[in-house]
Amino acid sequence: MFKTALKPIVVAGMLVLALSANAQQKPAAPPKDKSPHSGAMQAPFAGKAPKMTVEQALQQAVKADATLAPLEKTFKTAEAEMKKKPKDAKAKKAYVEACYQYGHTAMVNGSKQPRILYRASLALLRRALKVDPKHEPSQKDKQLIEDIYKTMPGGIPQ
Repeated sequence: MFKTALKPIVVAGMLVLALSANAQQKPAAPPKDKSPHSGAMQAPFAGKAPKMTVEQALQQAVKADATLAPLEKTFKTAEAEMKKKPKDAKAKKAYVEACYQYGHTAMVNGSKQPRILYRASLALLRRALKVDPKHEPSQKDKQLIEDIYKTMPGGIPQ
């Protein structure tokens, strides 16, 4: 009982530490301009890195953590099945569960690549809740991630 009650707190603490460590990293120095037309350095971005959406992060999740590959495969299979039979309760339930399992694992493994995995997790949890808004585990994980993002500059990713 005690271990189960601490799990969300431990995950939240890991998420906060990983995201704050990622936010404090110094960006790499931009490469020097090697063109003959200019002697000045040019920054690749106008001061800030481009914002990654949750859907873009989902596309990169398996590249960031190869252990997610089996969960991605299950998710894609369930997604295809639900598209074939959108009114089938079994297909919906399998899809929601696949989204949750993939999203939850990405969240737990998030310290490996926080910028990608936490956003990917958020995308998957949102997909699960779109099909089943009352899916309690997805609600809890989504709320946990959003609460942490609310404390960070930039807010909750879209």
